[in-house]
Amino acid sequence: MNEFLSVLALLMAAALPIIYLYIFGIAHIIDCRARDDGVLFVGLTFIVIFRISYERIAACNVYSLWDFSWIKGNILIFARIINVGGTPRSRKVVLTLRDGWIRYIVAFPRDPVAFSETVGRRIGAA
Repeated sequence: MNEFLSVLALLMAAALPIIYLYIFGIAHIIDCRARDDGVLFVGLTFIVIFRISYERIAACNVYSLWDFSWIKGNILIFARIINVGGTPRSRKVVLTLRDGWIRYIVAFPRDPVAFSETVGRRIGAA
């Protein structure tokens, strides 16, 4: 019985970090930043994964974590959404794109309100 408990404890100790990284790991690796040339998605604080120019962004709005009102009842829209960047917080930013197959990008910047205001100013000027 003691051997079984030891093996079980070892398996749980090995599985918990893997489960944590699966759920939250990407959030600690990818960050999004509003820059002069567009919104950057950066990995490991210095590797640019991809960039979206402000000309491609139609809207940038802040929603609470569990607010899905931006979907507007269209269940099929989930095929056209990408979730990226940042640590999951109580607020998220939804970037609505003007064109392309992917129409929405859900991101978790460090300061969602400031990020949304910056992007909003830039897409208004673009």
